[in-house]
Amino acid sequence: MDVKLVPADDNPALALAAAHLLWDSSAHFLGYLYDGDQSRGFEDLRFHWLRPGGLLSHRHAFLATGTSDNEIHGLALAMGGDQKRGEAELTGQHMAALATERVIPDFFERLEALNEFHPEVPGQALYLQNIAVRGTERGKGLGDRLFHTMVELAREGGYGALHLDVVSDNPAVSFYRRHGMEILTETDVRELREKHGQPS
Repeated sequence: MDVKLVPADDNPALALAAAHLLWDSSAHFLGYLYDGDQSRGFEDLRFHWLRPGGLLSHRHAFLATGTSDNEIHGLALAMGGDQKRGEAELTGQHMAALATERVIPDFFERLEALNEFHPEVPGQALYLQNIAVRGTERGKGLGDRLFHTMVELAREGGYGALHLDVVSDNPAVSFYRRHGMEILTETDVRELREKHGQPS
């Protein structure tokens, strides 16, 4: 299959597929955040993807698309550490507009608890927030291509490092280590793990 890597755009036809990939790449966190309500999670992720800014905006993503450009086989989403705080503020505004707390009353408490898992990213680092490959496409080197595209993006952007975070029991840990990534910090939020079964 011919797959090309291209910067994402705000094509609404791809937003739901992007939402599914984002969920799959962060299922522990998003499942907890949305109290298992995948349909609401997909709706919110789709909304975030279509915004011109924010942590989950298409503006920060590269897509692995087929020849038709109407299907996504994988994606990588990254931004500079120097951009992350501003993008997080935009995402907070989007979340308030979505009013998800009406459906999941403790949504913002859950979000605050999850924020404990994410270490600060230095301004001179590119933050790789997500790499996701559709299940049927895994094992074909697409994740490698997406990762190397992000490394090249970091170089071209003048970033001196690439940072990411991943749940310790995620198979992606070995993927990142195979690509030379090192563990700099480990976070254990005991209350989240004990009360809600969240791995750290």
